[in-house]
Amino acid sequence: GLPRPLAVEILILLAKSFVSTRCVNYFPLMTLSSQNLVLRSHLENLINQAFPVDEGCCGWRLNTSSPTEISLTAGEPSAESSVAFSVATPLAFLDRVAGELTLYFRKPTLDGQVSKLSDLAAQMSCLLACKNLEAAVLLDIEVANQKAAHADFNWYGIYRVEGSDLLLTSFRGAPSPHIKIPTDAGICGAAVRENRTLNIDDVGADPRYLSCSLETKSELVVPIRDSAGHAIAEIDIDAHKLSAFSPELVALVEGFAGRLMPLVVKLQ
Repeated sequence: GLPRPLAVEILILLAKSFVSTRCVNYFPLMTLSSQNLVLRSHLENLINQAFPVDEGCCGWRLNTSSPTEISLTAGEPSAESSVAFSVATPLAFLDRVAGELTLYFRKPTLDGQVSKLSDLAAQMSCLLACKNLEAAVLLDIEVANQKAAHADFNWYGIYRVEGSDLLLTSFRGAPSPHIKIPTDAGICGAAVRENRTLNIDDVGADPRYLSCSLETKSELVVPIRDSAGHAIAEIDIDAHKLSAFSPELVALVEGFAGRLMPLVVKLQ
C-alpha cells in the first residue's frame, strides 16, 4: 500500500470536500468519481493558498477535455451574486490546450493576482496531463511539502520518463520553459541516462546545463528508480547559491526519491 503519510493525505483531501469554507454548491458527492473528488479538493486547496478569501475570490470552474473530460465547479456565482468579474486562463501542456480554469472575484484583482493565476494554471496543466490523477495529486502534495520545508530549494520539480523524453509532472517555483526535455540533453537527461545522482555545484561551469533562470547557481538531480533499478523519473532541484547541496541533503533527497517510487509507477 501507500506509505502512511500519503494515505493520510488522501483521507484529508476527501474530508476537506465536506468542509470547504468557500465552496457552496459542490456537485452532489455521489456524482463524482474518487479521482475527481481528490482533484477538486486539491485544486480548492491550491486556490485558497494563492487567493485568500479577503482578496475577493468567490468561486472557480475547471473544464478539461483531454486526456480526461472533467467539469468541476465550486462557489460558481449565480445571476444574483455580487461578482465583479471573472478571469479565465487556458490549461495548456506541450502546446495542446486541454481545458480552462476560471476564477470569480467580488472585487477587482491586481496584476499580481493575474500572475498567480498563470502560475497556478501552469502547475495544473502538468498535473492534468497525467493518466492517473489521484497519484498525480499525491505527488504534487509531496512536491509542495518538500519545497516548503527547505528554504534553499528555489525550484523543485518531478520529471517522468516517457519514451525518449522527460515530461514535467509537478513543480513548485516559477513556471519552467522546459516542459519536455530529451533524455539526451541537459543535466536532467544525463542523470537518467547514467542512472545516477548529479550534484552540480556551479551550473555556469557545466556545459550540459539548460538555462531557465539567471538566478540558478547550482542544481541537484536525483533519479527515481522502479523495483528493477531503472530510472523512471527524477527529482530536479535548483538553488540560487553555489554548492547548495551538502552530502547530507543529497542523501535526504535520494531517500525521498525512493518514497516517491510507488506513486511514479502509477503514472506510467
